[in-house]
Amino acid sequence: MEQGGEQSSPAVLRSSHRPARAWLAGLARIGAALGVLAGLALGLGARRVDQAHGPASIDVVLVVIDTLRARNVSLYGYERRTTPNLEALARDGVTWDAAITPGTWTVPAHGAIFTGLMPSFHGAERVKGETLLTTPLNPEVRTLAEILGEHGWQTGAFIGNTTYVTSLLGFDRGFERFSVNEYRVSAKEIVEDGLAWFAAAKTPAFLFVNIVDPHEPYAPPPPFNERFPGRSADIHGEPREILGRSAARTPAALEHFRALYDGDVAFADWGLGELLAGLRRLGRYRDTLIVVTSDHGEHFGENDIVGHGKGGFEPLLHVPLVVKYPADREAGARVARRVSTIGIFGTILAEVGILPPAGVAGTPLDVPHPVVLEDINAEGQRFIVAYQGDRKILWRIDPTRGDPARQDMRVYDLVDDPAEAKPLPPASAPGLERHLRAFAARPRPINSAPAPVIDAERERALRRLGYVE
Repeated sequence: MEQGGEQSSPAVLRSSHRPARAWLAGLARIGAALGVLAGLALGLGARRVDQAHGPASIDVVLVVIDTLRARNVSLYGYERRTTPNLEALARDGVTWDAAITPGTWTVPAHGAIFTGLMPSFHGAERVKGETLLTTPLNPEVRTLAEILGEHGWQTGAFIGNTTYVTSLLGFDRGFERFSVNEYRVSAKEIVEDGLAWFAAAKTPAFLFVNIVDPHEPYAPPPPFNERFPGRSADIHGEPREILGRSAARTPAALEHFRALYDGDVAFADWGLGELLAGLRRLGRYRDTLIVVTSDHGEHFGENDIVGHGKGGFEPLLHVPLVVKYPADREAGARVARRVSTIGIFGTILAEVGILPPAGVAGTPLDVPHPVVLEDINAEGQRFIVAYQGDRKILWRIDPTRGDPARQDMRVYDLVDDPAEAKPLPPASAPGLERHLRAFAARPRPINSAPAPVIDAERERALRRLGYVE
């Protein structure tokens, strides 16, 4: 899989039921022959496409609900009815039951969705050893909005997490309208503004919506603040402040914050429902490609972790993913195979009939592909997670400890050990370990873009979101 290197203008391929079906099937056969994870270290072969036809002029709507973990989504069996509107969308689309984010927090995950590249290749990552500083997208990398805009799409983005999904980090590239207001905008305002822009935009249009409400500090508006039981009048303070201390992580505290978080999830889902209803009123629902996912999940004490941006465990990595194809194709289908949300990039381009840039595999979700996550934590450790079947491997690499080959690497069997509490030695999955090392050894492109400075205003915004104590 080539994930770095020279970028060039995307070619155009024929639009059909599956525009990229023939050449993607060939890639899948090559990938199967090499082994799923071998594709991380080896090229996947040449692409042969018919470039005689232009791209399909369809609307595209991409919704990322920040900090939404699959475990608290009723579409995936959660006992509380948190996401009825996502369930309604799923009846018209395809539900991916085992979607994994390529990053553990907002910046690297959004970068991967926007570029089809892993974080160390698109460049938007945490600065090693820093809690808040992150480098922007590599200027040499091309974004989904840039590609669609070059082919005639009107492009608009409406952002709830205005602290990190910002122009400072390159996320505005390719958007004619990039709406950023206060440090945090609720689902109601985001959806209203996005629909107003979309109504004025002509087909084809690309609408990106980022809904931030499930993020800390877990403060759902009425009536969602009382939607679920468990709130306690005796608990005061921010989630990380309280749950971050093991002694304070009581059942009552966990239930309190779970009730608030679930209320935020329900409010975000209400916003999604308003967006879908607006598309129907405009007569632009049935033939629109709609993708709904999250950038990452959240920990509530599992694996002794609270929040996000650290660790490589399932409460953080498993996210919801629903794709509604034009004309409600494959309506109601569910896919059990594990996928990476990095495949959203390739899915959108394949559906509209545009090839990805050179150096980007751009494999759609419906073609088997490697599922990998990588990130840098606040301590400067790079960690990589990869999956194969029911097993996953987690590797923490500390640059201060010398030879990375001798550092912490663990295997987990997600069937026998769903809590990921009983790590196995790397020797229990030798093929997985070998391909993980090959991926880690690949040279990364140099990102010349400097990290933005944290000024006082941005620090206040980060404090409100729980990043600064």
